[in-house]
Amino acid sequence: MSRPDQSITYLKHLGYCVVRLPRSDMAPLETLVRTGKKDLQRTGFLEAIMVPGANEMPPVSEDNIAPGGISGKETSSMKLEIGLNILGNIIRAFGGSDLGLTAGYSRARSLIFEFDDVQEDHADINLLDQFLTTASIRPDQNTITSALIDDKVYVVNSTLKTTRMTVQAKGENGARVGLDVPVIQQAVSGELDVDVARAAEGSVTYEGKVPIVFGFQAVRLIYDDATQSYTAVDPLDAGRMAARELGRIEPDYLTLDEGVFFRMQDAGIA
Repeated sequence: MSRPDQSITYLKHLGYCVVRLPRSDMAPLETLVRTGKKDLQRTGFLEAIMVPGANEMPPVSEDNIAPGGISGKETSSMKLEIGLNILGNIIRAFGGSDLGLTAGYSRARSLIFEFDDVQEDHADINLLDQFLTTASIRPDQNTITSALIDDKVYVVNSTLKTTRMTVQAKGENGARVGLDVPVIQQAVSGELDVDVARAAEGSVTYEGKVPIVFGFQAVRLIYDDATQSYTAVDPLDAGRMAARELGRIEPDYLTLDEGVFFRMQDAGIA
């Protein structure tokens, strides 16, 4: 059995999937198309591919306190090379540069992330289900319609965002390790602040000006092949896949591992 991909699963115990390249503009009701075993590609927003029916598009509730005490919780530990790649993506999202960052963590062997002051945006799945039940697929599109009929389209229902993140570096056997402060301060330049007060203990805090989205939850849309009508949603398991950047959907987007889906009315929550 292959080992889990730490770059995808490090938010699993928090109940979320990972955004590979954190961005400030990812939001609930964004659509994602599965393009590989572990990849969901950002393609735009639900309103662009659906014709509303009797029910309105669900509203998005913004800037909520993150559920389950996510703020301050540590991610799972990950190998240094994976952690530095994630850290570099986040620093760039904050408007900084990660050039030379690796040298500052030369004594480390693993990294643990802690996201602070996390806020959550979400759209109610019940209202999303009601909207989709009366909405129809726009007729003037081909690729996304094919993806819908093949049950490869997901809709984001929750996102996590923050402006501040603490990274804890560990040495061999999880021991504390000191970091090279001048190298980190020189490497991490741009529109973010770096707190190295605890760098001797292996801890550095990075803070940007604009919140970036680093985690999400989504549901897969299930459509009837014959009638092209919506039938149900299938929640995406935490840590199963990751979202990547907007881009062109290739015609041969890969097959979807079939999973169990549920009908909202069968669950008694419609």
